[in-house]
Amino acid sequence: MDERRWEQVAAATGIAFVVVLLIGTFIVDQPPDVDGPAREIRRYFLDNQNGLLFQAWLFGLAGVLFIWFAGTLRSRLAVAEGEGRRLSLISFAGAIGTLATLVPTVALNATLAYTVARGAPPVLTHALFELSFWFGVLVVFSLAVFVGAASLSAGRTGALPQWLAWGGLAVAALHLLQSVDLFVRNTDFFEPNGVIGYVNLVLILLWILAASVLMLQSVRGTARSRNR
Repeated sequence: MDERRWEQVAAATGIAFVVVLLIGTFIVDQPPDVDGPAREIRRYFLDNQNGLLFQAWLFGLAGVLFIWFAGTLRSRLAVAEGEGRRLSLISFAGAIGTLATLVPTVALNATLAYTVARGAPPVLTHALFELSFWFGVLVVFSLAVFVGAASLSAGRTGALPQWLAWGGLAVAALHLLQSVDLFVRNTDFFEPNGVIGYVNLVLILLWILAASVLMLQSVRGTARSRNR
């Protein structure tokens, strides 16, 4: 495969990531409330054991695609930034931090899918489930860094359209707003499965999808100009 083809594949990884993540997200029922009764949590993992294990595999694949996309995005931003390349590096660090925070969530859910079926005590089940929940809450910080730094870089250098840069800054701000869930426990609004959680999921996936499509179009446009 020639270099141009590899560049197209790399640019398209964002599209593939969005598709795989959405399949993994909706392949099983949504989890119960973290403050719900232990028997409800236990029943969820018993009823969705196979689905949760397949979901863990899909999320692992999505993680590979995400880091490949983040590396491709960093390369594009770094070229436009020139010397220093600080923002592109910060953005890529945010992507690594995102994976480092989400991997324990996936691992804990897979653990629960196994241990509940083996008769794990309700107290342990609830504790592991709540730990998984808090990893899901904390990931908003690294996601805000990933999107926010990339958008700042793109806005300053023109590596991506200005509308995408401004949109990314808004997405980063909304993710930071979601972190209020650390302090507000009497409403589901800010939770990962709440209103703002779903809004943020849709918006960040749209941002990644748009960035991936634009980079893919750029690669194809460059290839056409070289062939003339």
